[in-house]
Amino acid sequence: MVTLSVVTAPEISFAQTVEQLIEQASFAQANARYSEAEALWRRVIKSMSGGNNIEAYKKLGEVLFYEQKIDAAIAIYKQAIKIKPSAEIYTQFGNKLRSVDKLQEAIVAYREAIKLDSKSDSAHFGIAQALDRQGKKSEAIAAFMRAVELNPNTDNYESLGDALKKASKKSEAIAAYRQAIKIEPKNYSAYLSLGEILPFNEAVAIFRQLTKEDPNNDVPLQALGYLFNESGKLKEAVSAYRQAITINPSASNYAQLGDNLLQQKKFDLAIAAFQEAVKKEPSDYIYSNLASALVKQGKLDEALAGCRKVIQLKKGIYETCAIVGMAIYEKQGFPAVRSVFSQFSVDIKPKHMAEIYLRLGREIQIRRGTKEDGRSAFQEALKINPGDKDALEALNSTRASK
Repeated sequence: MVTLSVVTAPEISFAQTVEQLIEQASFAQANARYSEAEALWRRVIKSMSGGNNIEAYKKLGEVLFYEQKIDAAIAIYKQAIKIKPSAEIYTQFGNKLRSVDKLQEAIVAYREAIKLDSKSDSAHFGIAQALDRQGKKSEAIAAFMRAVELNPNTDNYESLGDALKKASKKSEAIAAYRQAIKIEPKNYSAYLSLGEILPFNEAVAIFRQLTKEDPNNDVPLQALGYLFNESGKLKEAVSAYRQAITINPSASNYAQLGDNLLQQKKFDLAIAAFQEAVKKEPSDYIYSNLASALVKQGKLDEALAGCRKVIQLKKGIYETCAIVGMAIYEKQGFPAVRSVFSQFSVDIKPKHMAEIYLRLGREIQIRRGTKEDGRSAFQEALKINPGDKDALEALNSTRASK
């Protein structure tokens, strides 16, 4: 018994150590701390041997692509493939190559995946996307059709519809979009694609009919609202969004209603809609729309309160605060903006704070500000984040245009 404990203890300790490394690496990657994740995944790979570390290789490859270390990422994927080739890893490799516009290399990877698993719809889908990007319409359509044949899901049908539309095969595209909607009646983008390809009145009639056929589905009404809005029929759009809300009082439906009311300059109603939306789903996007409406009403303090709530969320790009900053600038000037933003410097990361100043500087230049104030905003961005290349470029452009 004593001997057994001596032998197994190091193995348990090793397993715990590797598990901890994997957990730490996964956490760092999930939180976009890529340099940390890279170092941790490399340690995991060193701690394991043979085919056991294949997942770590894949994760390391992902991280390197995120870091834009393309050559290193490709080398890691090739190592993983050498250790344990599979259709899955070839497809993932192809997807990553396609994401950085290495289309021909991606096609090669997808073809290797198909050799290993001819029934992999994701590999056929990937090669179809790459061929489509290359403008090889007929080949892309054939590959999408094969993906649909293997897995007739809503995404495959919708992508087939997109390819058919590009090839001016209108009737076939309509059929594909309708099939995508039939499979997934809440596929909003498929409704929009169908609405774009059909004549306006025909699209409206189809969406109304789909609403009657499925009265508990708000998505046809969302699409109807979008169609009306794009056609300048704003009152009809409001009616559609209000109907959608009666079926599903979601943040998205309230936000779309608010957007439409804001376009009509019905600020009080827009504010009410956005307030309902943020109750259900507090986000920078919705708060930014609310801030826009509040600013139009001169309710700057309430808009600033929205900025503070966004800061507490610690999500998004702080568009709300950028909108509020511009409103403060227009009313009180740049020193007032700097005074207010200085209160947030502890809670907003330097990178994001610099981006807010950069957006403010650009907005000042586009709208009514002086070049000097725009320059001050860019300088503030660089003071906060000296490595901000966009802010430096913007500042240099103001100097060049003197």
